[in-house]
Amino acid sequence: MSVRKIILLAAIILSSGCAVRNKRMVSAEIPSVVPGTELSGLVIASNITAKDFDIVRADIEISIDGSQRKLLGTVKYRSPGEYLISLRHNTGIEAARIFIKGDSVMVNDRINRNLYIAENDYLQDRFGIGTTLVPLVFGDFLETMTDVVTLKDCRSGVSEIQGYAGNRDIWYCIDCKSGKASSVTVSDRIGRNSVSLSFGEYRKTGYFIYPGRIKIEDNSGLGKISISVNSVEFRDSQKLEFLPGRNYKKIILK
Repeated sequence: MSVRKIILLAAIILSSGCAVRNKRMVSAEIPSVVPGTELSGLVIASNITAKDFDIVRADIEISIDGSQRKLLGTVKYRSPGEYLISLRHNTGIEAARIFIKGDSVMVNDRINRNLYIAENDYLQDRFGIGTTLVPLVFGDFLETMTDVVTLKDCRSGVSEIQGYAGNRDIWYCIDCKSGKASSVTVSDRIGRNSVSLSFGEYRKTGYFIYPGRIKIEDNSGLGKISISVNSVEFRDSQKLEFLPGRNYKKIILK
């Protein structure tokens, strides 16, 4: 399994699950939504990407082309949409450092001393999820979606919501008890190039509710990632800084 495949797949779908460093972990238990009511306001109110946070440690298992690799990860997030991700081997050696900002991604491949640069269009075409859709992997609701339709209300405890973000079709299954997504599917407008995300072990701290377990799978067979996050700190922190590797070979992905 090449380092390039690992870091490019993980760049988009690493920043995905959360658990929180706290005195104790508690399952998300909030009052059920009244059947037939609008869910989007509740879900938006619990979006964790509205606040800065640091994922202190994530245990990651990546499967690509039949091979598996286990890594350790950290994520620093700064609102409204900057991510600094570190991927390390179990020995502690850093394999890659990834910076996502706006519509671009930069990756320091520390093993091969390469600097990869990719734009949103490349990532969306290659992986089905571009930089603007990264909040989906936290179970967050995209406020920028258009033509949003509630296909199923909460009478059975689950609501289905469908909408569009650019040329991407997004389907949410919302757990009406937690007000968070149990699954999300992203595809093009005719159902191709889809990515499936599923969430479990929801926890909460304050007003924030987030999954402790995330599974993300490219439905074309490119690969899948499972993430279990051990600790997260919600805090206002300093600005993120990404330093391109000195004397690294620059590779622009198109």
